[in-house]
Amino acid sequence: MIDHKFFINKLYHESYALLVEARNYFAYNKTLKTTEQAHKAEDRMFLNYQAMRFTSRMTQALAWLMAQRAVQHGEISKKDACNGSFSLGGEKICVDPDGHDDHRLPHAMQILLNRSHSLYHRVLRLDKDCQRVHGQDECDNNTLDHNPSLPMPPT
Repeated sequence: MIDHKFFINKLYHESYALLVEARNYFAYNKTLKTTEQAHKAEDRMFLNYQAMRFTSRMTQALAWLMAQRAVQHGEISKKDACNGSFSLGGEKICVDPDGHDDHRLPHAMQILLNRSHSLYHRVLRLDKDCQRVHGQDECDNNTLDHNPSLPMPPT
C-alpha cells in the first residue's frame, strides 16, 4: 500500500476524469457512430473489442484505487486491501496494447486506449508493490493473472 494520500487521490482523479472523457466520447461522438455503421461486421467487432478492453482497464484500476481510498478512510486495513481479492485482474487482456494503432480505430479512441493502457500499468505496479510490501505475493491466481516479466507501458 502506498501511504501517500496525494498520490492515490491524484491517480483516482485522473482515472475518473479519463472515464468521464471516454463516456462523453462514446455517448456524443457522431463520427464514431457514423464510422461504426460504415464498417463491416468484423470491423465493428474489433471496435467493440477495443472498447471493452478500455472498460476492463478502467474498471480494474478504479476498483483498486477505491480500495486504497477505503484504507485511507479507515474502512479496511492495508493488509486486506493488498490481498488477492482487491488485486487487479484481467492482466492478460489489459496489459496487451495490440490494436491501439489500428487504422480502423478513430484517432480519439486510439488516444483513450493508450491512456488507459498507461494508467493500468501504473496501477498494476502499485498493486504489485502493495502485495510485496505486505507479503501477499502468493495471492489467489484466480483473481490476478501473474506475469513477473511485465513490460513497461509506452511513454
